Amino acid sequence: MMRNRRQCIVYSDKFRELVLRAYPDNEKIKELLDSNEYFLGRYLDDGCGCGSNVSVSADEIIIAFGTGQVNEFMKNLLERANDQKLKALAYKMWDKEWFYEED
Repeated sequence: MMRNRRQCIVYSDKFRELVLRAYPDNEKIKELLDSNEYFLGRYLDDGCGCGSNVSVSADEIIIAFGTGQVNEFMKNLLERANDQKLKALAYKMWDKEWFYEED
């Protein structure tokens, strides 16, 4: 069964704030958001990376432990995890910003 877009709506203020927090420097996402474009969902899907994984290279770990920068490394890792969760939430919220009807 296909889902078809029934109508375009204006993105809610709550959603707009979340997307701008998740992607503060992405001009293309801001442009799509400002235009209330349906295609914004593709960008949010691509950007969320499934929302559950944060990549850390072996070099980052070795350097952090080797230089005694473990606390800074963990703070940075926490920031990355929070950013990833915010992006996943933006995509999840996008799906509720649009109305569909079933074929």
